[in-house]
Amino acid sequence: MGVLLRNDTTKVAYRTLVTFNALDPSGRSVINDSHQRFRTQVVPTIMPGRTVAVGNANLLDDATRRGESEFKTISIDVQVGQWIERGNGNNGLGDVTATVVAGSGRKEASGLGSVEFDVESTNCETVFQGVPAGMVSRGVSLVFRNGSGVIVGGTLDNSPRNTCRPGKTAGERVELTNPAIPQPADLDETLVTVYCDFDRQQVPMASGAPYN
Repeated sequence: MGVLLRNDTTKVAYRTLVTFNALDPSGRSVINDSHQRFRTQVVPTIMPGRTVAVGNANLLDDATRRGESEFKTISIDVQVGQWIERGNGNNGLGDVTATVVAGSGRKEASGLGSVEFDVESTNCETVFQGVPAGMVSRGVSLVFRNGSGVIVGGTLDNSPRNTCRPGKTAGERVELTNPAIPQPADLDETLVTVYCDFDRQQVPMASGAPYN
């Protein structure tokens, strides 16, 4: 599942919760019980005038996968945590942009595959007790599109990375180890958002908390 969120205000949308669901005709969730806790993620910052790609992949329940239950609609609930002033890169709220490397995508018939992307971050960083300290990764979100630019799905790679540090990072690759790439996807059309926050979610997760 995938969605594009745009911030048309002059403030930063901070820690926006995005919850995906797949529903049958009666409005019942058809996502597997084991994946219910992975439906919500946090988008740490959406800068003024910026659009972010938010993707998620969940396993359907057994009855739906067997064709005994119908999957009809996708629902997406968006809740902004708070609105804060943008400031500038000196207070950690610099822009972070990610771009897919053309021709880098690999896709198998099973849905497995990978895609490479470059990142440029204007976040700030300081040194505390000899160790660089700044914003940290809360995952990399991908929204897949077909050759016409139509959204056909999405996913979230929740593994921590160094992509939030200031400067340019080239050749980052997301390996999709679960079948997560829709068959119609043109990987050159993939939209990537790098999630950067002042801290990372603590394990174990609290009830209803985002999983990234």
